Amino acid sequence: MENLIISLNAVLPLLLSMGVGYFVRLRKWVDDAFVTKCNAFTFKVFMGFLLFSNLYTADLSSFSAIKMILFAVIAETGVFFASFFGIRRFFQEGGTRAVLTQAIFRGNYVIFGIPIATSIYGEGNVGEAALLAAVCVPLFNVFAVIVMEYYSPSKKGMKSLFRGLLTNPAIVGVSAALVVLLLKIPIPTAVEKTITDLSRVSTPLSLVLLGASFRFRSLRSNVKPLLVGLGGKIILFPMLILPTAILLGFRGLDLLCLVIMFASPTAVTSYTMASAYGYDGELAGQLVVFGSILATFTIFLWIFVLKSFSMI
Repeated sequence: MENLIISLNAVLPLLLSMGVGYFVRLRKWVDDAFVTKCNAFTFKVFMGFLLFSNLYTADLSSFSAIKMILFAVIAETGVFFASFFGIRRFFQEGGTRAVLTQAIFRGNYVIFGIPIATSIYGEGNVGEAALLAAVCVPLFNVFAVIVMEYYSPSKKGMKSLFRGLLTNPAIVGVSAALVVLLLKIPIPTAVEKTITDLSRVSTPLSLVLLGASFRFRSLRSNVKPLLVGLGGKIILFPMLILPTAILLGFRGLDLLCLVIMFASPTAVTSYTMASAYGYDGELAGQLVVFGSILATFTIFLWIFVLKSFSMI
């Protein structure tokens, strides 16, 4: 019963926060334009403070994260290539291929990972989760641009990719925290409190905005791609990768980080990028919406089972 309660407490706040966002949308207090702009604002302003705060308060001397991060990068690269070539066997239209490939490898780790890790291990004990975010977010972006450009009839070039990586809030936040920690730069109490306060805005606001983006339109024409995309992202690859991680000896926070990275739903930004490239935005949005709902339950099951066997 204790493990059940811990698992529920880890994921229910996510679902309830998304429910608030969906309620706000039903009341028509927000519209698409607001949600889109606020998503970008939240990511650019608050996400860096969140990652900085989580890493700055962590004990770097106890890190065993290098092995976990290396495994995550190798596994994510495998997911990318498997989804890229696998989707090509089942779908012919380039736009559908791009949307589905991105949906399978690009997870919503930042929004789901740190709050769940914090819920189980407490604030100040999830530095590995912040480090993994700094690695996986740029990796997701690189793979996403490659897919979008590959299927795009008008190639846009890669110059903006490198500029985006250097200014990515995840990279900036983690890099700043590492500099402060390694150089032992003292932070005034007022500044530290401000950073902490701002970092606490990111997660709840992101979840509310995710709920506000939910759409339940006609699904008949997208049944097959939805089943393939959701099945690959939430069921197939987690079932292949996570048992492998367990066999390799990953436990505790390292294993939890891998669970969230590979079992989390498709990232909200995948919808934005698909739409910007002129691909099937409706399908991309449905993959985000239904993936977010289903992943809440599948992540709960992963946490409950692993907690029951004392692996996390």
